[in-house]
Amino acid sequence: MRKIPTNGAKSESSRLYSAGRFRWSKELCNPDIEHLRQLRHGRERGTALAPKNLRQMAFGKICLQIEPIQRSVLLEHELPQTSPEQSFLVHGGEVAKWRCRDVCNCKRTKLASGSPQRPCRRIELLERPAPGEGSLVSRPSSLLEIIEFWRAMPLKKPPFIHPEDLPAMQNHDAALLTEPALNFNQFLASKRFGEFGDYRFHFSLLPIPYLGDLNRADIFLLQLNPGFNLINYYAEWNVPAFRRRVERSLRQELDGVEFPFYSLDPDLCWYSGFRWWEGKLRDIAATIATRKYKGRYLNALRELSQRIAVIELVPYHSIAFKGHPLVRVLPSTAQAKDLARLDLVKRASSGRALVIAMRKVAAWGLGAVECPDVVVYATDQSRSASLSSRSPGGQAILKRFGIELS
Repeated sequence: MRKIPTNGAKSESSRLYSAGRFRWSKELCNPDIEHLRQLRHGRERGTALAPKNLRQMAFGKICLQIEPIQRSVLLEHELPQTSPEQSFLVHGGEVAKWRCRDVCNCKRTKLASGSPQRPCRRIELLERPAPGEGSLVSRPSSLLEIIEFWRAMPLKKPPFIHPEDLPAMQNHDAALLTEPALNFNQFLASKRFGEFGDYRFHFSLLPIPYLGDLNRADIFLLQLNPGFNLINYYAEWNVPAFRRRVERSLRQELDGVEFPFYSLDPDLCWYSGFRWWEGKLRDIAATIATRKYKGRYLNALRELSQRIAVIELVPYHSIAFKGHPLVRVLPSTAQAKDLARLDLVKRASSGRALVIAMRKVAAWGLGAVECPDVVVYATDQSRSASLSSRSPGGQAILKRFGIELS
């Protein structure tokens, strides 16, 4: 993020700053790599500074960081205090919330191409999030990568396999890919209905690589893969509102959602995912309700839904997981591992997150991490993957809520 002066006004950000004496040579209103390549920065001696060799540039009190993966991430530290009538804030992605304070009274405005959706002279960045709410300003590159990775998957019709996963899936089970796609009624009429020893994936169901708001959560549970129940077919194919919830979660379009971890939303109490996750977290939720909300269980579920996120090692549904060789070759699994190792562990090391590796812990590669906020279940613990108040993960979650059990 950066402050761009308008109407010819000069702010502290437009002056030469720091020892590098950097200065913008043109306005960059919709930052992407092509604009960055065209951008020229003048130094005191007029030497051109190539963006491809740039890692971090001091610009007032704002940093422009260019990742090696050719994706720009704009980070805000302390914005210079200039008159809002003379300047406006610009960002290049849907990673921040904004409030329009006078002209259009829209309360939330996204700036996608260098100017507000409607003419606004005074734009205010929302207040910094409270602990546990995550960052509203920026996303780390690994988080951006996994979200963009899944946004690239078509959702119009099955089979729902990420295009980059398709070659590995063809090597793993080519026959499964030749089977026709099934809606709920077609699944009931198929041979797979009632085959409880069929451990193959269900590609007529949307994958679940993660669940919850990855940007705002501060408690991350590392799992193996989403399970399967007949209700999955019914919910996705016969309940349009539920399918929209799954799609929004997949694309991480969760602004204004009360229960971003939808498997803790009581409105979905009929769904198998709610029964599974509410049961697994019931002991913790009841303790939080008693200690923090005077026994109001709904409030505890709501806060857990806003603070917990699940990352699946393999995103495709199955009754039981038998695709162990895929863990080494699936691109989607590599995305999940990178998120855990490059982003979540870093957050945990600085006290901004709690990471609990519950299933297939060796594959997550966190066994050597020494951090009090990274909990790795032992082999015997990972079988049940308990999150009761007496389990290592449950105790860590309650501690995150400021609750210590005697």
